[in-house]
Amino acid sequence: MKVAIIGAGAMAGALAIHFHRSGHAVAICATKFDAHILEAIRTDRKHPTLGHWIPDGVDVHDYRHWSRGFRRADIAVLAVPSVGALSSVTAALEHLGRSTIWAVATKGWVAGSGRPMSEFIEEVSPGHPVVMLVGPSLAREIAGGTPTALVCASKDPVAAAAVAALITSGPLRGFVTDDIAGVEVGAAVKNVLAIAIGMCDGLEEVKGRSMTNTKGALFSRGLMEMGRLAVALGGRQETVLGLTGAGDLFLTVAGGRNGRFGRLVGTGLDPIRAFEQMGTTVEGFDNTREAVLLAKRHRIRMPVVEMTHGVLFGGADPEQAILELVLSPLEPDPK
Repeated sequence: MKVAIIGAGAMAGALAIHFHRSGHAVAICATKFDAHILEAIRTDRKHPTLGHWIPDGVDVHDYRHWSRGFRRADIAVLAVPSVGALSSVTAALEHLGRSTIWAVATKGWVAGSGRPMSEFIEEVSPGHPVVMLVGPSLAREIAGGTPTALVCASKDPVAAAAVAALITSGPLRGFVTDDIAGVEVGAAVKNVLAIAIGMCDGLEEVKGRSMTNTKGALFSRGLMEMGRLAVALGGRQETVLGLTGAGDLFLTVAGGRNGRFGRLVGTGLDPIRAFEQMGTTVEGFDNTREAVLLAKRHRIRMPVVEMTHGVLFGGADPEQAILELVLSPLEPDPK
């Protein structure tokens, strides 16, 4: 198969390495924000943030030459931060082949609207099936060949099966589901919950005491909130207990950017300063706003998400906010 990957970040590079290793023709279509990465790859083929070399057989194109990368592409993989999804998809439309399938590795909702990413892409590119490609997956480990399981979620079972077949090779395995709503909720909300749990790690550092009990409470209560939102948006609650909910949350807390960002905030660093210090995309920062918006719209309670929002955007003290959350009155309906 021919695969065109939009974006040149760590996940884009990791998928390019995997697809090339699996025998597919691969092209990276860098965006205008990837200039420094593109320069590094063209210099010695080493990806500056991924830490792995991009194989010589992978074509790399800047945004002015996307037509070359998309030529005869069977699959178009969207692997950009959610804030850049709108512009990237719009720019790609003129290059899509008649039967090109979207495989969307971008997580989150359309900024400012709470609209599902899949819904937007389906609307602007009719006739091109959309498959959400998510699950517990650190880019560096995919590139290094670590066993990894991903979920291919779509309304189109044929397209989902095609993407699952594409990624299933060597150490990677693709699973198919039709619960696209549940998968998208899990993929986005886990970023918010990882920030909340990461704040506990930061507090452990500055207070010198373990907060394992607290992290367990936030993890489990957060999964319940994730399930409520999934059901409200038409998904299934059990989906959040799988790879794209609990599995992805575990990974993000253990080694993802959102967990690291939360740790910085927990040490007392102002959220904006922490965001700047990260020097990379922190999807949960914007996902928190969208999750609160959706919770209000559908009139469901999401206390862990709301607590995180209060710290990031309301000036709340992390330690006090977490304490008030854990000691809050019992909910009348825990489901």
